[in-house]
Amino acid sequence: MKGILLLFLTLTLLSCSTVRLYYKSEFETDDGQKGIVEYYRSYKVETTQKLCILTGIIWGGACWTYLFYPNKKQSDQIKKDVRQEVLSKIGHHRYLLNNESIDRAEWVQKDPYFSLKWTKLE
Repeated sequence: MKGILLLFLTLTLLSCSTVRLYYKSEFETDDGQKGIVEYYRSYKVETTQKLCILTGIIWGGACWTYLFYPNKKQSDQIKKDVRQEVLSKIGHHRYLLNNESIDRAEWVQKDPYFSLKWTKLE
């Protein structure tokens, strides 16, 4: 029984090497155009995975870190990635992103997904 539990734990930990984050915000350009931005992107979390494997036997060790994703570094990175995508799509150098939200979506590696939907054109 312990062998099966150990095998299950090992396979679970090996699959947690990537976190996919979801970003959503409203935006407004300097000329009054408005819209919604949605973005999904996967990020590697191999350091946490290794620490979890090493310390997980003792009260979960570093495995608890997964509950606190996205962390500050990941949030800053996805915001930077979104800003680059927005700039490349709308061609405006001045815009505002409002009501930003960032959440953990899943634990898989997938290609980035970017969606920009215009809600008001002036």
